[in-house]
Amino acid sequence: MTTNIDNKDTSWAIKTFRPLLKALKLQEVKSEPLILLTSTFKIFHRYNMSNCVIIVKIREFTNKDDRGIFIWQYNEENNFYALHIIINKILYNNNDIDTRIKRKATGVHEFTHCVASMMIFSRLQSKILRETLQERMAKKIHSLDRISLELLFKELTMDYEDKKKNNISIFPDDHFRISGDDFTGFYDDLSRNFLLSYELFCEEDFFNTDKQKMFHDYLKHNEKTEAMKLLISVIKPLSEKKALSQHFIIQRINEEFLNKILKK
Repeated sequence: MTTNIDNKDTSWAIKTFRPLLKALKLQEVKSEPLILLTSTFKIFHRYNMSNCVIIVKIREFTNKDDRGIFIWQYNEENNFYALHIIINKILYNNNDIDTRIKRKATGVHEFTHCVASMMIFSRLQSKILRETLQERMAKKIHSLDRISLELLFKELTMDYEDKKKNNISIFPDDHFRISGDDFTGFYDDLSRNFLLSYELFCEEDFFNTDKQKMFHDYLKHNEKTEAMKLLISVIKPLSEKKALSQHFIIQRINEEFLNKILKK
């Protein structure tokens, strides 16, 4: 096992894996597989995750109901992992907002499985441990089918109050987690952050530093309506550019972002 003393919580995982997620360009149509070596990212050498290749493919599926598939492969001779993210071509047929949201949800879902796999294999320092895990993973091919995607889509587009009342999580932490890792956060929370993190929400094109200052100035002068209008003005452009449901953005504002903004 590795002995890295970093607390591998959600904030750590977002910082560590978001550059990889961005580089995979899961929203783009690919005529050929996108192949990316994790060794090209300096940070993965630090965490024993550099012996891996990520392969993204877009394919017509034999099972028409499948939307995304994640496959783990391991080469014992070279101690090297291949993690495959395969997305159904049907999710690239057009660029309307609902299709783009489903495409992104599928890609991020499979990427979260990819992260969980990297988290576990980074801890395997003996041949016996690697062989044991390989036997377990060789029997598992994760697939996200049409019905599960529709349920996930419903969760991501649900009104915040309804989600809070029903406490819905279509894919909870144990759906992703592989026993024996050292991730102290929750994978379902991480997946939501891969879709929309606070840092992304505060990027220059959205709720940037100037808007945050304006927001606090409005509150300082008890102009709450103007403050809320400013916050709401970010939702539509963020939705369109990042392929996210406006309801999901509102969920994220209510469940996490607003508290962070107010504490600044």
